[in-house]
Amino acid sequence: MKLQKKDFVKLDYTGTVKETEKVFDTTKESVAKKEEFYDSRQKYAPITIIIGENQILKGIDDSLLEHEEGDEYETSVKPEDGFGPRRKQLIKLIPRKYFEEHNITPVAGLAISVDNMQGLIRTVSGGRIIVDFNNPLAGKELCYKIKILNKINKIPEKAKSIVTYFTRISEPRIELKQGELTISTKIELPEFLKNKITQIIQNNINEIKKVKYKITKQHVKNTQLKKEKKSKND
Repeated sequence: MKLQKKDFVKLDYTGTVKETEKVFDTTKESVAKKEEFYDSRQKYAPITIIIGENQILKGIDDSLLEHEEGDEYETSVKPEDGFGPRRKQLIKLIPRKYFEEHNITPVAGLAISVDNMQGLIRTVSGGRIIVDFNNPLAGKELCYKIKILNKINKIPEKAKSIVTYFTRISEPRIELKQGELTISTKIELPEFLKNKITQIIQNNINEIKKVKYKITKQHVKNTQLKKEKKSKND
């Protein structure tokens, strides 16, 4: 049976640039090491997404609807369904004075952040420094090798996958009782993040009627001990 929107699916994938066949993303550690872009700070593992919730590139999302659990296939992703087309308005001239004020030596190929936008210095000529704020993959056709490992059907696993997707907590603590889901974390999640998680859960898991958040007792205890210690020192 073909997959449908709102299905929870666990995937392995590897993405390459069609023109160069260069790998730029993968869920597999062995592939990352082989292609020499392994990052020890990154966790390589299958991901779980909800089809139709824009949790992955549109080109991949759409392709899943043509396949079944267990399928392994390749698909091409056009720029408009990937990282978008290249836009001329995102190529900007930045005065050298800006770099001097921020103690940056401008060099072609250097990645920088300007006003919370990530860019790449393309050319440096006197006081004229051109920075490209397009995504490096914008305008490129991509190829993905995808394996649909399995569908997630159990309610707790579905809820866990949503929390993990938005918080990167690999094994979140959750408790489900009579339609009420409690999510326990070691740190206080930002309110906007709680609202987003709650929205996605309630939109995709009909059995969950209410979502609550709490801090784990151990974290609360440690916080209290720190406050008491600080109070004594004062």
